[in-house]
Amino acid sequence: MIRSTPILWFRDDIDPVVEFYTHALGDVREVTRMTYPAHSWFVDIEPSLSNATMAAFLSVGGSPLTIIRGRSELLREEHITFTLNFQSLPATDVAEAMTKTWNRLVAGGTVIDQLTEYEGGRMYGRLTDRYGIHWNFLNAIPGEVVDQFLITNFLFSGKNQNKAAEALNFYVDSFSETRKGDVFYYPESDGLVTTESIMYSEFMIHDTYVIVNDVGYEIPDHSGMSVMFGLFCETADELNQLWEHFSSSGAEYGHFGIVTDKYDLNWLICPYFVWNNCEDSQFIDAFAAHGKADFEMLKQLARPSLTRQPEM
Repeated sequence: MIRSTPILWFRDDIDPVVEFYTHALGDVREVTRMTYPAHSWFVDIEPSLSNATMAAFLSVGGSPLTIIRGRSELLREEHITFTLNFQSLPATDVAEAMTKTWNRLVAGGTVIDQLTEYEGGRMYGRLTDRYGIHWNFLNAIPGEVVDQFLITNFLFSGKNQNKAAEALNFYVDSFSETRKGDVFYYPESDGLVTTESIMYSEFMIHDTYVIVNDVGYEIPDHSGMSVMFGLFCETADELNQLWEHFSSSGAEYGHFGIVTDKYDLNWLICPYFVWNNCEDSQFIDAFAAHGKADFEMLKQLARPSLTRQPEM
């Protein structure tokens, strides 16, 4: 089974980033934190990485979030944002939890749509945090009831405007265990979106919900960081099939198993045991030197005690 996680990828020190999100998002548990080795071929190219925090794996309300510090040339613009789904909390706690989380997350950031309660009790707000990440606050998700607190959004704008429907089918076809949820279209055209544009839909990567929609505005670039989606594969066949599917119409980064698909979304596709072994200099050099991760070669380099599935 493939396990998935949204990834925030920074070029600078991530310790204050981890501290900020651990405080701001409320129900956060740090699962594990990894550090770069003191020396290796990869680290020596960028000495500031020596003994620095490499990655932190967080559980946000039971949903995984990974924060990674990497080399700057891996950064690219993408269109991934997040929804905090307070529908998953007990009803009596929702309004207070939304307000407290909003106040913490917006500190140093920018309000796009002020958090507001509407008729019928529906609450909505949208902000950009201090690191340029966009967050939607909702206490009611369209369609079926979703109990996942942190939901990744794939947004389609610019050259990919109104391609959400096409992309939704592409992503559903990408995975062996997935399904498409309800689809809601815009009720009228406004010169940018049309009545065939998706206002809201979701699909599942195994047991993880992802929202897909067309947006009526440009998504600004994130300065100094990037957002991508990580896929941790149990077998070489899983990894090879996903890599072939995404790279056949996209582009490889050249390092760390990252590929950009034809809709400009970034994916990190790697063996499940990678992050348990990346503190080893020989292992991280082998992983960093290739675009597509070589599952069998990396497994030979991995320590047997560290080839377990990462907790998420």
